[in-house]
Amino acid sequence: MDPRRSTPSKLSDRVPASTLASLAVLLLSLDFLLQSTFVAIHDSPVAAISLAALLSFVLVPAWIWKWLAASGRGGPFEEDLQILHLRGPETGWIALLALAILLPLDQLGAWNEGLTPPPDTFLEWQQSLLPQGRIDLLLTYLGLGLVVPIGEEILFRGILQAALRHRLGLFSASLATGLIFGVVHFQSWALAPLVLTGVILGLVYEFTGTLVAPMLLHVTYNTTVLSLWIFAGQQSIPGAGPWLTLASAGLMVWALERLHRLTWRTKRSPGPD
Repeated sequence: MDPRRSTPSKLSDRVPASTLASLAVLLLSLDFLLQSTFVAIHDSPVAAISLAALLSFVLVPAWIWKWLAASGRGGPFEEDLQILHLRGPETGWIALLALAILLPLDQLGAWNEGLTPPPDTFLEWQQSLLPQGRIDLLLTYLGLGLVVPIGEEILFRGILQAALRHRLGLFSASLATGLIFGVVHFQSWALAPLVLTGVILGLVYEFTGTLVAPMLLHVTYNTTVLSLWIFAGQQSIPGAGPWLTLASAGLMVWALERLHRLTWRTKRSPGPD
């Protein structure tokens, strides 16, 4: 048995939930402040979002952990947040899940926008994110496709979900973190798909016991959506009918169930990692 997989986060075992929740709020507030500052001094929203996420969700937490470890009050950053390697079968199911969630989230987003259309200001801001050249393209993929999803997983799953798990339990903590993940994006026209995305990422974290799993899923999803948007000019998946959406949703549930079953067997079956 791999003992590291028995609990998704060692951090919540020795740090009070209130402390972790306060840290999450502090980092999120710092992100908003830095985004506003960077936008004011630079005209690239992609750079502002990416730099703010890198500093707030990656570098500042890493510095805090380094300081705590040096003072003898904390463990290594990777161990506390369970940033562990993925097994081969887990990687395969996550890849399938990344494909399966595209259509259900797309259709849920279309339904959400039908209830609450996005304002023109948001659509204009969204258009400003489109890369204007090769350098812009590279920065967009590095920032929105890599840095932002990794940073958000450290904050929402690694820290916030760890704070909620001991109070709420595995599934309720995933649901609550997903709800918060959706709300703090402040996009009522995309709230439903954002919440569902957050819940799925939370369950993947809990099922695999490593933060690398939701990071991989989040990065894959973001880069796929970015590619459709940039190269195909599509913000929704064309030709998506109800039966295809239903089949994709079933595939999504099946992939999640297999991840859960795989972890359940691993926890109870001794053997090498």
